[in-house]
Order: sequence, then C-alpha cells, then structure tokens
Amino acid sequence: MSHITTLNTSPYPLLHELIEALEAYEQSFGQAPASMASFVEWLTQQYPNQPTSPQAEAWLNIEISSGVGLLNRYAKHYSKKMLQDTPLASTDDLLFLIALATQGAMNKSALIQMHLLEITTGTEVIKRLLRNKLVTEQASTQDRRAKEVAITPEGLQLLGQLQPDIQRIGAIIAGNLNTAEKQQIVALVGKLKRFHEQIHEEHKKAAINTIFEHYLQS
Repeated sequence: MSHITTLNTSPYPLLHELIEALEAYEQSFGQAPASMASFVEWLTQQYPNQPTSPQAEAWLNIEISSGVGLLNRYAKHYSKKMLQDTPLASTDDLLFLIALATQGAMNKSALIQMHLLEITTGTEVIKRLLRNKLVTEQASTQDRRAKEVAITPEGLQLLGQLQPDIQRIGAIIAGNLNTAEKQQIVALVGKLKRFHEQIHEEHKKAAINTIFEHYLQS
C-alpha cells in the first residue's frame, strides 16, 4: 500500500494525515477500527521500518514481552484442559514426552536444561513420568555416572491419543493469522530464540545490566 498523502494546506498536517488514514482503514475493512489498538497495529504495518523515538521503542519492547507472556498463559490454559483426564500433571510433563519421542533417549540434565527448568523442578517432572511408566531410566551409554531417560510404549501411546488435541490447541493459539503471517511470526520467533539461547549459554548467571550492555549496547 502506498503511503498516505498529506495536504500541505491544512494547518494541522499530522491530524489531516490521521483522518486520511482512518478513511483508508474503513475502505480496506468496510468499517471503522474496533479499537485504538487495532488501528495502531494496522497503521504500523503501513509504515514499516520507520525510525521511532526512545519512548516509542520502549513501548514496543514492553508490548512484545507482555504479549509473549500472555500468549504463554493462554497456551497453558488450553493445555490444562487437554491434560485433565491424563496422568500428565503439567505442560512440562507433556513437553518432556514430546522431546523424548522426537529426539530419542536423553541425558536427564540435558532434557531439563532444554526446557529451561531448575534441576529440582525438572527432576520432579521426570519422577512423575517414571511413576506413570511413561519413561524409563538407565545409566548413560556415554557417562555411566549420568542417567538417561527414554520414552516407553505407554508414553508413545499417550502422545498418539493426545495428538489431535495438540494440533487443535496449536490452531487455536495461531488464531486468525493467515499463512503468510504465521510464517513471518515463525521467522521472528526463531530469531528471538537464537538471541536468548546465546544469552542462556554464555551469560545465564549475569546481571540484567551486564546482559543489556553486552548484547544491546555493544
């Protein structure tokens, strides 16, 4: 879409441009914006890569972090509904099973670290899975002092039973995004994941100021 033109004859060119933007929105969607947030979201798409003030940049950062956190809460809410009549106590139980099903037997510590859990929390997840005979535990083939866990046939069977609901929840979370928007989000999320993986690997115990200065001001 071409940028909205501004009439130089108006004493308030920015106001006039906003009015034209509202008219363009109504022409595109056949109605006025449902909220200021939806209008701002649409307007941002019309002016990509535009320089922003420090205040606007800070607002964008907060919106991203709070939005990601809220989406995670929604995902957990939907997942709890799916797990109600299963031996799985949390979404972490499910994620551990999925990891073992897709990647094979894993060192306990590696499995826990993959999901960014504290050792005590991750160990409790594994204990629950062991009690329900969804995984087995044995000495590591690479380090006899370490333990490996592997998914059992019962664990695979449970994942198979849950697969339709897992796909439905994925569709619900993706919501009303079209295919192009989903592909864009996957790419952006992947970029953010790689950024935070590096921090987690190299500066996991560093202070916030250290992380900020090293990764965002260097």
